[in-house]
Amino acid sequence: MKKTYCTLLSAMILSIGSLAAQSALHKEINLTTTGSLPKQLSLEEAMGLTSIKVTGVINESDIALLNSMASAGKLEKIDLSEATFGETKDALLLDASQYFLPMIAALKTEDVAGMEAYEASLGHKKDPRSVPGFWTFYTEKEIFFMTGYMRGWDMKINEAVLKSQNVALIRSPQIRSWLKTMGYEYRDARTDGDLIFKNEETGIWCLLHFTPYSKTDFPGIHFSSDEYEVW
Repeated sequence: MKKTYCTLLSAMILSIGSLAAQSALHKEINLTTTGSLPKQLSLEEAMGLTSIKVTGVINESDIALLNSMASAGKLEKIDLSEATFGETKDALLLDASQYFLPMIAALKTEDVAGMEAYEASLGHKKDPRSVPGFWTFYTEKEIFFMTGYMRGWDMKINEAVLKSQNVALIRSPQIRSWLKTMGYEYRDARTDGDLIFKNEETGIWCLLHFTPYSKTDFPGIHFSSDEYEVW
């Protein structure tokens, strides 16, 4: 009798543990603020969940995380039936002084002197570690704390970038609207969620870059005279 009792107890413990494990694979989250899903999930949870239900208000930042969980993690089922799509309204994005452009006119040229003079006129400080072909400037602004230029194989400047330390701001519909007012229209998306745009009038491509390439990289906006590849 004692042996039977121990066997049943062990079976119950195993059953409870199995149910707990299954429960841990599904999660329901209510968002009261758009873009807040990344704050509700640890990296371990995000990569381990197989099912999730999100209610409340969501935006592109939340969708991007779900996409990452499905492509890089184990997520198989997403329930957004009780969620509504909202916009991120950040006061910082309403401050016109925070917006500026790198010298787009420098693209396809060798006008390094003009590019450096332009950055200096904006009050941007050149990073002393800059080397020919890869120039970086610090802006002392919150949205785009860094700007930079790169030289292609033809020795002409082929890319200008704005870097931000806040990916939520870069994902904001307000940034998309800003690009649209400058003539950039959506063209395609990459598997990591980065979005590609093009200005048909100028022939300049734009990449909304959300996923840093390395630990020392930052999200931001890239402008290029060369077409961005889709992968």
